[in-house]
Amino acid sequence: MQTITVNRLPVPTFGHAGVNHKEVTLPELAAASPVAAVPSGVAAAGSEGRLEISGDSADYARIDQTVSSPAVSEFSLTVPKNGQLNTAVYYGGCGGKTAVTVTVPDHGRVKLIEVFDCEEGQTVSSVNAELGDGASFELIAVYIGSGSTASEVKVSLNGRGAVFSSAIGYSLDNSSTLDLALTADHFGKKSLSDISVRGVLDGSSRKTFCGTIDFKHGSAGAKGAESEDVLLLDERARNKTVPLILCAEEDVEGSHGASVGRLDDEQVFYMQSRGFSYERVYKLMAEAKLMQVIGRIDDEQTYRRVLKRIGRNEDE
Repeated sequence: MQTITVNRLPVPTFGHAGVNHKEVTLPELAAASPVAAVPSGVAAAGSEGRLEISGDSADYARIDQTVSSPAVSEFSLTVPKNGQLNTAVYYGGCGGKTAVTVTVPDHGRVKLIEVFDCEEGQTVSSVNAELGDGASFELIAVYIGSGSTASEVKVSLNGRGAVFSSAIGYSLDNSSTLDLALTADHFGKKSLSDISVRGVLDGSSRKTFCGTIDFKHGSAGAKGAESEDVLLLDERARNKTVPLILCAEEDVEGSHGASVGRLDDEQVFYMQSRGFSYERVYKLMAEAKLMQVIGRIDDEQTYRRVLKRIGRNEDE
């Protein structure tokens, strides 16, 4: 067994809330054997749990990492200048530890879809991205497993006009937990970041989200925004939302907001009067919240797999 510290806040000022960092314990991890399918123009190479994806294509490269015992893996995504790379990764089974490194040079574009569907154990994941001039990186992450997950995302917007956008969705129930830390470091002038998080907490689940937008010296004209919308379906569920904006530059714009609430009684009554059971109302509302993120998955194969996993028909 090993205990590691993850999700450290850039400025540890929230000790009273217990969110400055997260300590997790992992068992001994074997190297994962992810299965990769790549389109023409994209190459996949690697061994012993490490996979390098590189190339230029609008079609999706897909990685499936479903393990029967906790495993460790590393992925690197690289696109040429002015190129495009789309990748979808599906994590299933018993969790473990995974790290994704993303390199986007000048005017390159990378889109990463991550689906976490680990049914048991502890999962630790990280994404580290470096963006050049005019580069863009889009991250879509969906958490639908019933285990415990700690995820850390760090994006360095180094280049002028670099753009980072994220859409993160989660549906937690029973005693599952999610600890999510996301940091957008603005170094480049006129760089842009947009962080959007949507989720549902049921049962005795627990979630912590720490979102940081850090305007570094020299990032004049940069803009960053972060928001979270949380739906609580059970009084036992616990939510912590920690938005943080740091600023070492004058000419920047930053905003953050969070909405945490329960189902509106009038809305529930209205739907029940239309023939929906109480349980069905809750299921529909939870799905609607998560679908705001799932609907942004533009890889048809991954989209259908997620819909099947949550028990939703494509026609609904």
